[in-house]
Amino acid sequence: MINTIKNKRILRCVRVLLVLMAVFSCCMPAIAADTTGSIRLICRGKAAEQTVPLAGDQYALIQIAQGRVEASGTAIFYTTCPAFAEYDCDWAGLRASESRGLARKLAEVVVQTGNYERLGTTDQDGVVIFHGLSDGLYLLVRVHTAPDNAEFLFDPCFQQVPQIVNGETVCQIEVSPKYVVEKPELPPNLPQTGQLKWPVPVLLVSGIVFFLAGMEMCFGRRKTDAAE
Repeated sequence: MINTIKNKRILRCVRVLLVLMAVFSCCMPAIAADTTGSIRLICRGKAAEQTVPLAGDQYALIQIAQGRVEASGTAIFYTTCPAFAEYDCDWAGLRASESRGLARKLAEVVVQTGNYERLGTTDQDGVVIFHGLSDGLYLLVRVHTAPDNAEFLFDPCFQQVPQIVNGETVCQIEVSPKYVVEKPELPPNLPQTGQLKWPVPVLLVSGIVFFLAGMEMCFGRRKTDAAE
């Protein structure tokens, strides 16, 4: 009798464990799908025909819209996050110029509020990685620039996680931004008249000669008049 009761308890425990395992196994794919994305940012600039790592810069990553990959795996649909509802648009349909303009505008908003969801600083190789990203559209902004990197200008941009490449869904994204090198301002040039510089000393000497000749003629006449 005692063995029968023990067996029933063991059987109940086994059933409970099986149910919990089944529920947990069903939840795991959804959790994994939401947190397997990453962005590896490789920051390198060109100076004097050499590629240099831009170390010590701090970047912010902000989710602008939540993403959902179509069942066929050929497209991604986006739903704008509540914080950016007033900027809602067809994110996937933005043209390059529209994307740049909107990224700059949203970057100004984010910098003013200082609401940075994720921050990362580039290492000595100019690399920073953002892990555990859910599917969506992200805004990448440089919020602090190391003094040695001030000449390299960074333009805010959108990044998709995941991306569909050749029909495959890629969750680990690598980004190598293109930096614009700020050239120092040169003093304004004087307006050009088309006249070469070499006649200047010639004209100066000629002027002195004519001046002396005029003085000689003037004094010569006075002496002549005085003699008469």
